Amino acid sequence: MSIQYDMYPVKDVADESNDGLYRAHAVSRGKITTEKLIKHIAEVNGFTNGMAKGVLISLEDAIINYLSDGYDVQLGEIGYFSVSVTSRLVKDKRDLRAESVSFKKLNFRLNNVTRRKLQYVRKEKVDFSKTRSSAIPLEKKVEILQKYLNENMCITRKDYSALTKTLKDKAIGELNRFIEEGWLRKYGTARTTVYLLNK
Repeated sequence: MSIQYDMYPVKDVADESNDGLYRAHAVSRGKITTEKLIKHIAEVNGFTNGMAKGVLISLEDAIINYLSDGYDVQLGEIGYFSVSVTSRLVKDKRDLRAESVSFKKLNFRLNNVTRRKLQYVRKEKVDFSKTRSSAIPLEKKVEILQKYLNENMCITRKDYSALTKTLKDKAIGELNRFIEEGWLRKYGTARTTVYLLNK
């Protein structure tokens, strides 16, 4: 059991002192589907797939119901779920009605027990040296890019190519596709072009 990582360049247009520096980032081995999770629970506990699926569905419903009632919900030793809301800005508190308050996001706070367990899991550097760009699915490249941009202000085409092992022309095509999809934008021209999340 190990967590894989790779070294990614740090890019921050606001702090040029970070240029040329690298930081470790976790690399996902893939996604575990609900079906696979159900099968694992069934096999480990001697349940039928139907029983395991029923427990999981009931757990999902219970968590959503309690969150909808304004509670924080603990999930075993993993951690706590909570909701956050947002609204328009007002000068007088009386100017804001409940209809103007909207759901913002689901928060998760990791339990210290699980934090310690994950802290001491073995770390292993992943070797992409033998991986062709065509062998990395576009969905995986999106995941890598979004993770990088959630932790860094921007990325260059060159850095995207290095992250995803993608040749220059193909990388430009993929970045332009992400821009067309609406979640990525670019800033600058020619060699000064950088790409940012379109928030």
